[in-house]
Amino acid sequence: MSHEIRTPLNAIVGFSEAVKTSNTLEEAKENVDDIISASETLLGIVNGVLDISKIESGKLELVNTNYNAKELFESLPKLINHKINEKALEYYINVAPDIPNLLYGDSSNIKKIVTNLLSNAVKYTEEGYVKYTVNCVRRDNICRIIISVEDSGRGIKSEQMNVLFSRFQRLEEDKNTTIEGTGLGLAITKHLVEMMGGEIVVQSKYGEGSKFTVTLDQRIGIEEKQINSKTNVDLSNIELNIRDKRILVVDDNKLNLKVAKKNLEKYTNNIDLVDSGYECLDRLEENEVYDLILLDDMMPKMSGKETLVRIKSMNIDVPIVVLTANALSGEREKYISMGFDEYLSKPIDKRELELVLKKIFYQK
Repeated sequence: MSHEIRTPLNAIVGFSEAVKTSNTLEEAKENVDDIISASETLLGIVNGVLDISKIESGKLELVNTNYNAKELFESLPKLINHKINEKALEYYINVAPDIPNLLYGDSSNIKKIVTNLLSNAVKYTEEGYVKYTVNCVRRDNICRIIISVEDSGRGIKSEQMNVLFSRFQRLEEDKNTTIEGTGLGLAITKHLVEMMGGEIVVQSKYGEGSKFTVTLDQRIGIEEKQINSKTNVDLSNIELNIRDKRILVVDDNKLNLKVAKKNLEKYTNNIDLVDSGYECLDRLEENEVYDLILLDDMMPKMSGKETLVRIKSMNIDVPIVVLTANALSGEREKYISMGFDEYLSKPIDKRELELVLKKIFYQK
């Protein structure tokens, strides 16, 4: 773990120093691209450690909600497109057309299961293909989802099958020195599948490839039409135009405020920054009008939750999005139930930010 954490951290520090001494803008951009890549790797490692810690302490809870199954399963393979393209692999995707629109389950952890399997397939496949298939079998109000991820990679030796899902276990460590990972992905995947009452099966032939198949029973939504009851607008095709909107960002960390402002400046220049819940309330009491508030939760003296309650008591009608480093499964639902309109985890993902802004301003 020390090696896996230090490797991307070393790259982040090294390339950050290199940016300062870059001779050309092009060279600086290349260094920044490497910093971003290493940062994403480090974030993945941290998320994996937090997930396995929560699982093993018995504190991971499933959060079941209605979700758009077709949209979920069709969007997941796109998350690894860049990795597929880097290796020039063939990519076969087949999502059955008869999957119900609306299912009831923990979509956040289903996403984690599928992305772990797809990432592993690409990671251990140097040439050939990755195949992603989703089928279903309906019985009464239950839909059995069958997800398979197959690859033409190096495969798994039969004697290593019994440790495949062990935590911090990476097979053939001596051959994988150039492959990033902590050996937590499959351990987390198996835990999640079993928590949902499902099953994961592995078929593999060493030197020829592997196939992972997950089966999960999900309840079919009572009314499939409910999935689009809020809006029929496809947010992905909307161009975000909020130049006239005024946004307040509340965070006790000045670097976080700077990052938030940089991300928001793409959409509007009407951005105010404050570093406490008290100052946020002062602005509102002075009749400052905002179209959106991005509110950090973990702040000293007055937390985001406490600030939210105070704002609600003032009868001010403004959408409030929580900004939080609590990015574990179930946190979004918890914050929404508290009264926040939307949720953004730190570090802020630009795509997630844009989606949240679209939901706030176009999905009323």
